[in-house]
Amino acid sequence: VVSPSWWPQVPRCPGRGRSLQACLASSPPPVAAVFFAGMLWRRANARGAFAGLLTGTALGGVLYGLAVLGITHVQFLNVAGLGFAASLLAVILGSLTQPAVELTAPAPLAPTPRSVKLTGAALLVLTAAIVAAFW
Repeated sequence: VVSPSWWPQVPRCPGRGRSLQACLASSPPPVAAVFFAGMLWRRANARGAFAGLLTGTALGGVLYGLAVLGITHVQFLNVAGLGFAASLLAVILGSLTQPAVELTAPAPLAPTPRSVKLTGAALLVLTAAIVAAFW
């Protein structure tokens, strides 16, 4: 819902490349921060993830809007770094607002069927062939 609402602003940017850089610099950092925190910190939880996504998306939207309006311009790599740092901080603070959950051992996974393994191997070979063809 939020992403398509920015498209009318694209013509205001000096070039399509800059507009694409600005959009891509503000969109992935919150997701990456939530993924990073969830993989490496056991205390991360849903409240922290929501806070991180909300904070990063809001910051990216504000910085993008300020750039489109010509009020200020922050280089797109700095926007990505700021968005990641702000999102990660929000994940940590949001997760700490909820009591820690006692983790239990997960149930053992069912064995992977042979057809799934073969399909995965075929996709891996196909992807490698496509990459090699365009190398």
